[in-house]
Amino acid sequence: MKKKLLSVILAGFMVMGCLAGCTSNDQTVENEKNTSETEQAESGEKTVITVARWGTDSEKEAFENIFAEFEKAHPEIDVQLDFRPWDTYWDMINVNMSGGMLPDIVSVSTQLGSKYYIPGVFEDLAPYIERDEVKTEEFAQNVMDAFTMDGKVFGFPNDISLYPLCYNKALLDESGIAYPASDNPLTFDEYYEMAKKLTKIEGNAYTQVGFADEARTAFRLQWLFPMYGGSMFDQTVNPTKITIDTPEGRKGVEAIAKMADVVAPVAEWGKSWDGGLQNSAIATCTSGIWMFGDFKKAGVDFGVAPMPEGIEGSAVTGLINGFMMASNCENKEAAWQVLKWLSSRDGQLQVAKNGVGTPIYSELCTDPAFANQIEGVDLSAYSYMLDHFQPLAMMPDDSLNIFIENKIKDLLEGKIDVNGFIEAMTGEGQEILDAMYQ
Repeated sequence: MKKKLLSVILAGFMVMGCLAGCTSNDQTVENEKNTSETEQAESGEKTVITVARWGTDSEKEAFENIFAEFEKAHPEIDVQLDFRPWDTYWDMINVNMSGGMLPDIVSVSTQLGSKYYIPGVFEDLAPYIERDEVKTEEFAQNVMDAFTMDGKVFGFPNDISLYPLCYNKALLDESGIAYPASDNPLTFDEYYEMAKKLTKIEGNAYTQVGFADEARTAFRLQWLFPMYGGSMFDQTVNPTKITIDTPEGRKGVEAIAKMADVVAPVAEWGKSWDGGLQNSAIATCTSGIWMFGDFKKAGVDFGVAPMPEGIEGSAVTGLINGFMMASNCENKEAAWQVLKWLSSRDGQLQVAKNGVGTPIYSELCTDPAFANQIEGVDLSAYSYMLDHFQPLAMMPDDSLNIFIENKIKDLLEGKIDVNGFIEAMTGEGQEILDAMYQ
């Protein structure tokens, strides 16, 4: 009888231990909240939260404005910014990761994000989201997919980098071409014919091109992959398989091959064909909103339209910038308040006002704070694009993206055909992808 009673008691302790383990993360987050509130009330001192971000001087100024608004809403928290150029920023993060000396909050781009999704280095935000009942389903579609891996949420979104179709109105006028609608995309065939008409060649030299970019033209052409319903990869975060070899994926590759007729020779990229619409011989480009002020300063009268579609409602690819909380952060509750506010409508309104990127709520794209920030330019294309948003795949390093860019260049130069491109992706490309996880 005593043995039976002892067994019952032990079983009870085991059940309670399991329940405690199952709820420990949530309880820890709740305890952090209560402790933080008590300590602040008793001391009256501000909690300092350090935030690291890459960017230019103008971006630094924008984030200083954004966090000034945060501090008005949370006067108990003092946000201190550490801004660095893109390359040195990641060097700093990599060095400080190994020493457990990361800033409290670290910026991340989905271009490189999954490399940093490491439990114990960065916090799982899921318990905070659940505790505060944050309605992430109200964010733009697929946004949270980019920050979620193995059931853990490693980051929270701040802004989306979308690349609409930008066009030089004067060059379209010269060719008698009507401006594309700002809220309804051209089909790819319509766009291709327009770009072809805008491409000018004298002898063997291009004097005007239908399409180029202010940066990585081949990288930006990746928006064509999903336009007929195909996809380069099997999943967004840490993809394991290249899936472009489908009828829909093949049509996307065929569209990229056709773009050879409307872009400058690859050998001339980086020489005569930089600057996007700041170059008066470029008729259309894809560009982020952060470049629009430069277009204006260059005296360009330009318009903005959604990216062309192969099929109605096809995915619009882009990048997401967000923030992660370092596990070495000593004031996690205060850091969470910063992250939560940045992704709130109040925070996103400041993102819109300061031209950092596209807000994560579709309705804010029509708010005057966003819609009127570039005088004379209709930005309603962003609402359409955000409603069809799909993040570019996130991988541990950039080696496969570089390989894809180089093969796109080969495709444009006629060094390989569509079959050759797909064979390269499913062969050597798959090997590069596999090697990332070894």
